[in-house]
Amino acid sequence: MPSVLGELHVRVGGTGPAILFWPSLLMDGSMRAAQAACFTARGYRVVLIDPPGAGASEALTRSFSFDECARCIVQILDALRIERAHWVGNSWGGMIGGTLAARHAERIGVAVLMNATASGAGLRHRVEFPIRAAITRLLGGIRPPLTARVIDAFVSAHDGAGHSRRALRAAVRYRASGRARMRGARQADDRSLHSRP
Repeated sequence: MPSVLGELHVRVGGTGPAILFWPSLLMDGSMRAAQAACFTARGYRVVLIDPPGAGASEALTRSFSFDECARCIVQILDALRIERAHWVGNSWGGMIGGTLAARHAERIGVAVLMNATASGAGLRHRVEFPIRAAITRLLGGIRPPLTARVIDAFVSAHDGAGHSRRALRAAVRYRASGRARMRGARQADDRSLHSRP
């Protein structure tokens, strides 16, 4: 599906009120496959999004803003002829959901924002992220022996059926294949945006 940040891979299933899912970094829409099955069985239309640069979506070639990500969501809603949808976002998806709700409140029903912040990136993250990204590029992706540490950092030991761990391993392999190029989001300090009446 075309967007301001390139072609996005979107999976749609079910009928009824819409729920959109946007995952965290390094993950794709398959992260929420179990929830999609549950909600479609209960009469919802579920939209699983592979964010820009992740999964089957087009690789990113530049940095982007959360406002651009929110515009992607509006473009998806328009293309699917969805006037209003519920939003479920984790980490990056939570931050995008907050921006979307603040900028396009009329398009959002319930917003579930997990593990998200509205504050700008702190000094540590502004320094660490470019260094880690440069090391990852030099290594040609996230490769052993770092793979296990990356997976452990993102996935709880309580991963039930192991779906999250398998999905993250697939994402790490995809990134290591050289087909994905992730560029950092410019994380603005959006606290004032979220405190508007």
